[in-house]
Amino acid sequence: REAAERLQASLAAQVVVADRFGRIDTVAGVDVAYDREGKRATAAIAVLRADDLSVVETRTLDSAVRFPYIPGLLSFRELPAICALLQQVTAIPDLLICDGQGIAHPRRFGLACHLGVMFDLPAIGCAKTPLLGAGREPGMARGDSAALLDQGETVPVRGSTRRCASGSSLPAAEPSSSRPCSVCSVRAVSSSLSSTTCRKRAATPVTAGTRAWQP
Repeated sequence: REAAERLQASLAAQVVVADRFGRIDTVAGVDVAYDREGKRATAAIAVLRADDLSVVETRTLDSAVRFPYIPGLLSFRELPAICALLQQVTAIPDLLICDGQGIAHPRRFGLACHLGVMFDLPAIGCAKTPLLGAGREPGMARGDSAALLDQGETVPVRGSTRRCASGSSLPAAEPSSSRPCSVCSVRAVSSSLSSTTCRKRAATPVTAGTRAWQP
């Protein structure tokens, strides 16, 4: 555990929270599901066109789980399956969105950061459960925001639903969606870009990725 945390702290220096990319034509959502025993993982990816969110490619991959669930170390549990899956994709995405934290993380290096650094791709983390920080609830209108504060530091993240417990937030189109969702921009992406692919509690590409492994 200590070695994994040290690696995160070291690699966090490579995270760039700024828009440094070319044209975004395709966006990929990545998600991982587990069997009841937590011994097998199924990673799924859906590559969508950025302009209309139509599906370009979907793939799934089943693998053994070799790392326990430890809050803050999710990337070490899910990366083996996700990395193997990304190597099979023929439509290489211009932007990755994953079901996990970005910089709203104790060492500012969540799953999305790890993916972005490893593959040198712009990446955004869209997590359902915050790991840290506090902030006021945003308003109901689309575009309302509320900053995430962690030990006096403002973490530059943007949310996608009415109530985002992990940073600045954008509400969903449906005001009845009130559970928290955190959208953290990482690796060559500013917080403003994340709003373009968010429709509901989870970003649309992540939802599509989740559906890829569901029967």
